[in-house]
Amino acid sequence: TSIHLVTTALIRLMRLFPFTADYQQLAQRYNTESRFEMEEVRDFIIMHYHLTRRDDTDFWNHYRTMEIPENLSHRLEMFKKNGYVWPDRVNLFRVDSWLQVMMGQGLWPEQPHAAGRILSTEALLNQLEQLRNLIDQRLKALPAHHEFLRQYCPSSAPV
Repeated sequence: TSIHLVTTALIRLMRLFPFTADYQQLAQRYNTESRFEMEEVRDFIIMHYHLTRRDDTDFWNHYRTMEIPENLSHRLEMFKKNGYVWPDRVNLFRVDSWLQVMMGQGLWPEQPHAAGRILSTEALLNQLEQLRNLIDQRLKALPAHHEFLRQYCPSSAPV
């Protein structure tokens, strides 16, 4: 995360570098984009601590029960009420990242997202079967672990 933040800050600086004396708008845009990014990262990290079930030390009790930012509270409530997850504004953490942490830490929606009812059970099972077949095909095309090592890392391959 730190390397990503440094990299995006440098890229942002290059994009918004003031080559003229009128730099106020560029500086304001830089700060706005940086704030969005930092807040999304902050929320993602806080979520891990807030949703923990650990209560064996003062440390965990403090972070589990602390007040959280409004945006994160909204995100968690939306997921809890109807299973809705959206990507952050800067696309550092994808939908599946948010989902995996929420569910992995025990936050489950009270009801599934309504989009799950668009397909019939039969159509949904068919889609899942197609996905399973695609994954199986792709896995069969991959080399065995020892073959991969021999081809791409010959110095570390077993003799």
